[in-house]
Amino acid sequence: MKLLLSSLLFVSCASSAWVEKIPAFEKQTWRICTKEIDGIEKHLKGFCYISKEVRGRFLRSDLIRQKHYFCEFTDEACLSRHAYSGKKLKR
Repeated sequence: MKLLLSSLLFVSCASSAWVEKIPAFEKQTWRICTKEIDGIEKHLKGFCYISKEVRGRFLRSDLIRQKHYFCEFTDEACLSRHAYSGKKLKR
């Protein structure tokens, strides 16, 4: 009985790897980085996007954390990807 309870407790606390829940690049809503959301080091220095990473757990609710993406204004490859995607900036 103790073995059953301890294995059930172990399985309920165990969790899988972090999986990113990110939409396709064309559906992402990038914005110009702000001090309030992204910090002073990225303020008005590029485009930012916040994605989610999820870690599924067996008997408990999933863990969710934010993953920040940053496209600097001096990064030509990143900027051209945004320009040719036809996306509009979020306010």
